Amino acid sequence: LLIDCKRFLFLIKKPSRMKFIALFSLIITLCVNQLSAQLNTYIKGINPKNTVEQQPLRVAAGLQSSSELSRVELFYRQFGQTDFRSLEMQLLRDSAVTEIPANEILPPFIEVYIVATNQNGTSETFPIENPRINPARISVYLKPKYESEIIILSPEEGENIKEGETYISLSFVYADTIVDRSRTKIQLNGIDLSDKIVFFDDLLIVPPEAIPAAALSGGASLSVQTFDMNGKQYSSLQRGFTVLTTQQAEEVEKAFQGYGNAQAESRNENIKGSNKTYNRLDARAFGTYAKFLKANAQLTLSSEEKPENQPQNRYYLGIDARYAKLGLGDAYPRFPYSVMDGRRLRGFTFDLLLGAFNVNIANGELTRGVKINSTPQTLQRKMTVIRPSFGKGEKFQWGFTFLKAKDNFDTVVIRPQENAVFGT
Repeated sequence: LLIDCKRFLFLIKKPSRMKFIALFSLIITLCVNQLSAQLNTYIKGINPKNTVEQQPLRVAAGLQSSSELSRVELFYRQFGQTDFRSLEMQLLRDSAVTEIPANEILPPFIEVYIVATNQNGTSETFPIENPRINPARISVYLKPKYESEIIILSPEEGENIKEGETYISLSFVYADTIVDRSRTKIQLNGIDLSDKIVFFDDLLIVPPEAIPAAALSGGASLSVQTFDMNGKQYSSLQRGFTVLTTQQAEEVEKAFQGYGNAQAESRNENIKGSNKTYNRLDARAFGTYAKFLKANAQLTLSSEEKPENQPQNRYYLGIDARYAKLGLGDAYPRFPYSVMDGRRLRGFTFDLLLGAFNVNIANGELTRGVKINSTPQTLQRKMTVIRPSFGKGEKFQWGFTFLKAKDNFDTVVIRPQENAVFGT
């Protein structure tokens, strides 16, 4: 842009002084205005810039004046795909966040762009120009080869294990043929257990009775080293866990554990003599009971919550009982993207996860009915989604999805809609 301006100035041949000054001022003004137009009002950028394959990707968009926004959406696609999928992002104090599932994070990159909509219905994107054609890219790197080949099945990272029930298990199913399994070295808290190893085809096991009591005291550190046929080290893996006495294990199982955090913000803006104050509160709480029961609660209160706008406050209570999950409030349920994926829904979600057979249900309000001066602006839309499926989804899943959405109306000022979708 600046080069074009200079070139244009260079082509001016001996104008009068006043004409030159006037023309120069006009060109500078146009250049500055065009540059200013390239700056986003709300979205500052996207993080992270890179990630590792097959891991959940938490995407955050830095925001300014976030209290003026009503909705922020992330659009993403894998390398080689033509269609973008969308996720509604959760609005926080100075950012909007969401998470892309691990199974969709594949090399060499993920293409993304963001659309932010304010309460007046005006939208802006990041990147600014032609985001569907020139989206931002998040690089996806391959895992180190040995991390995907040699897997520590037990214990899990950070796991609490009752004394007498500790055993070590490794999988060599995907290991390279150059790995000499007989040379594998295992150490637990510095004690060498390599001579205790038992091989079962592609599994390596150290049974509980083979682990000396001296190696099991409180915090435990497991170290695994593998070697190739020439005795050269091939990989090194670490795993940390905790060994509990019988009494400690019983206390942990019966005890309730919880924690939480909260953030509050108050901001006043003065623009050309017009004052406006924004207040916002974000609070989160998490708890576990008897190991298998988990709960989490989220609350967002904003001074921008008004009857004439779509909801700005957020409420959510989630309960996870291992094979069943229940969510109440504002949720972002995931279904096949061709049906409904990532939209905010105020109501309830229920998931029955048995592995061989599963049921996912979501029901609630998609948009709130809005009236201004008794005139409807937006109709309340309610939606129900039901999906029974077979298989865990790791390698196979076959499901049937039914969706129905309907507008509630008591007037014909706005044309109501009713939709139904069935897919498999």
